[in-house]
Amino acid sequence: MADREKSQREAEVRLIVMACAERAGVLARCRPARRRSDLAMVFLRGPRQAVLGLPLKVFDALEDYDVEIIRSGSQEDRYLLVMAVTEALGSQEIRTPERRAKLRRRLEREEA
Repeated sequence: MADREKSQREAEVRLIVMACAERAGVLARCRPARRRSDLAMVFLRGPRQAVLGLPLKVFDALEDYDVEIIRSGSQEDRYLLVMAVTEALGSQEIRTPERRAKLRRRLEREEA
């Protein structure tokens, strides 16, 4: 049952990301997740301003999930942004290394 629910969440995430990208005129590709807590790896390509304006829209549209920016850069006139969409921190299994790393980064930011 858990695998079925995760597949449904993955499909929901992909539909939302694709809709946001289409409205912005950006090419979006979703790839399978790398980590247990990931739902999808999202690759956004397009004009720099359009791509850079998209993460906040995706964050707002995916309010039940966490979005991490993994990599960004440009190739000639195209800009690339790679994001990982993960389960919300509170929904992740307690013993996953990704959750521990997120909690550690959050504590470090609060201490600074």
